[in-house]
Amino acid sequence: STITVGSEKYFLAFHSDITERKQAEEALRESEERFRTMIETAQDVVWALDAQGKVTYINQRGAEISGYQIPDLIGESYTLKIFEEDLPKVQEAVIQVLQGQPQSVEARIYDSEGKIITLSVNSVPDYKNGIVAGSFNFGSDITESKRAEETLQSRDAILETIAFIAAKALRASDWRQSAAEEAQRLGEATGVS
Repeated sequence: STITVGSEKYFLAFHSDITERKQAEEALRESEERFRTMIETAQDVVWALDAQGKVTYINQRGAEISGYQIPDLIGESYTLKIFEEDLPKVQEAVIQVLQGQPQSVEARIYDSEGKIITLSVNSVPDYKNGIVAGSFNFGSDITESKRAEETLQSRDAILETIAFIAAKALRASDWRQSAAEEAQRLGEATGVS
């Protein structure tokens, strides 16, 4: 831009040092890239929901565990894959998160083949401009540990039954007959013959 004062012409120039801004932008880009790498390579399922409960993001681990392709999950309601009995507690947790309260819940989901997967889920609100706009969710696959826990509980029940049978047989006058009857009942109850 030029300014004329009398017969003299002056050129106006403004100089602004944007070095700090460029450095801040580069640091932000690098930080976002590190965060994206961390989420994409996590061993947990990481997903985001909008305020209507639609999936807006899911990491690769989510696709691996569920058997679905990522594009098939984006835009879908979270309720479609939840085990029916777990749906009420999951819906309550989602409501609480959308009201700004982080939640933890254990829930079962169906994978693409109809198998049940158990997840331990932690959910936190996703704020935009100070308003809850959805949620960030982190789920650990605990299916195998739940199966192991159920197996141990089943074994404990069998051992308790055996102890009961042994005690009853020792008290009975015809302990062989009593033991055989109780063993048959145990077999019928556990499906073991």
